Formats: sequence, structure tokens, C-alpha cells
Amino acid sequence: MLSGKMLVEMIDEGFVRLREGDGETNFPIRGSRVATCPRQLGFELTLDPAKRVPMQGRQLRNFAHGKAIESAVVAALGARLAGDLGWSMLTQVTAWTPVVADAALAVDVEAKMRAHPEFAGSIEAMGDTIMLRSHLDIVLLKNSGNRNGEIVNVEVKSIPGFKVKSAQQGDVDEGYLAQVACQSRGLEFRYDCPVTSIILNQSKESGDLIPVSPRLEEARLDEHLAAIESVLRAWVAGDMSELRARFAEDAFRLRDGSLPWQCRYCRVGPVVAGCVPGRRIEVGSKSGVPTYRVV
Repeated sequence: MLSGKMLVEMIDEGFVRLREGDGETNFPIRGSRVATCPRQLGFELTLDPAKRVPMQGRQLRNFAHGKAIESAVVAALGARLAGDLGWSMLTQVTAWTPVVADAALAVDVEAKMRAHPEFAGSIEAMGDTIMLRSHLDIVLLKNSGNRNGEIVNVEVKSIPGFKVKSAQQGDVDEGYLAQVACQSRGLEFRYDCPVTSIILNQSKESGDLIPVSPRLEEARLDEHLAAIESVLRAWVAGDMSELRARFAEDAFRLRDGSLPWQCRYCRVGPVVAGCVPGRRIEVGSKSGVPTYRVV
């Protein structure tokens, strides 16, 4: 007899099969991961994709939920703006953000990228400059009749109930701040005018829409882009040993022996053991998500 638990397991297995069959590549460096731990990015570039910790059905279900919310918001906004002479809306927009101008590095990175089994064009060498690609959910353009009209970058996020209060207070994880700042810089590079950004959070439980105006100092985004550059240089040199373990190095986060939550989503797996020198990492799992504990 089919039980409820068996049904859930079948659905989760189905999500995994859909992921395996969608043909989507997963090159580690892309605009949405501009603030990801450099050590994680470096080792992901060199690790055989087949040996990574695979995404589980539960995680894929959550992503599917988020995608459904994004699609609904895009459709609703598109319906409102249809025929509106003041604004136009673009979706599935690509923006390119400069990382570093270095002709020799650009040639070496281009060769390494083309040989990578998951390369999907998320970074490109355009002339002497290495560019980082970002996918944008919604771009609103004020129809002012010239190139320098108003541009609004809208990033749609689905959030669990426990994050609603922090969203209402304007508290946004730096990873999201950096992602949106990178997108906006790419738009400014493309359109040559200032860009306003809005993160639109929708609660998965209540359905509330909570707009947040993200703020990240330009210098901080520069630091994240410099970290991407360091990963690329280490990749070309074939030596990842000096890359910074951005989250695990924060010793105060290890008080209870657990690595920060970002490390739980590190798909490098046991390689993370080297992120805390002199300590052993115990690898486990919780609800299908890898866990690492310092012992």
C-alpha cells in the first residue's frame, strides 16, 4: 500500500530526475554567487562534478516553490503594465559586470573555461576584460524617450516565515546584497545611467510582499569582485591553498562546534575540512542537507 511517506519520497526522487534531465550546467562562478566563499568556488572549479554533494529533492522542491512565486509576480506585473505608456518591463535580462582588465589572465581563463565540463558562459573574456554574467528577474524602464531614463532592477525572492520580520526591518543577507549590487553595476555599464534596485520578498507562508531597498557600499562590491579575481588566478595557477575560507575563518562562529550556515550548503563536501586548520571536520546530514561539525 502506498503511504504518504512513500509518496513524498517518490516526488523528491522525481525532482532529482528532472534536475538531472534538464541539461542545465552549473558552472561555479556566476553573478548570483559573487559573495560566495572564495575557497568553496576554487575547489568547486577543480572538483569532478560527479563527486560533489548532489542537491536533494527537498532542496529542489524549495527552489521550485521560489520559481513559481517569481513567475506569478512577473505575470502579475506584466498584466498591470500592459499598454502602460509610462513604463516598460523586461524579463530574463542578462547583465555583464567587469571583474578585472588583464589581457594575459583573460586568455588563460578563457582556455580553462572552455575545457570545464560545466561551462555555461557565466563568465566571459571580452577583449582584455573578464566579465561576470548576472540573470535579472525584472527590469523596469521609464519611457522618457531617451537613453538616460529611469531604470529599476527588481529581484524577486521567496522567504520562509522566520525571515519575514528581518525583511520588514530591511535586514538582507550580504550574499543577496552583493548579487543585486553586481546586477545593478552591470545594468549601469550597459545603459550608462543610474539604476535603482528593489528586492521583493514574498513570504512562503503568508504571501506577504515585502519590498526592500538594498544598500551595499561600492567598495564592498569591489572586494567581492576582487575575491572572484583571486579565485580565477588560483585556478589558472593550479593552486587553491591560499584562497580564503570566508565564513569558516570567523572563529566566533565556531562556538558550539558547528560551521556557519553557509558552509552547510557547500557542495565541495569533505574538502571543507581544510577550512579550519588543525581541526577535524565531521560530515553528516540533516533533512538531506550536508552538515559539518568541528571536532
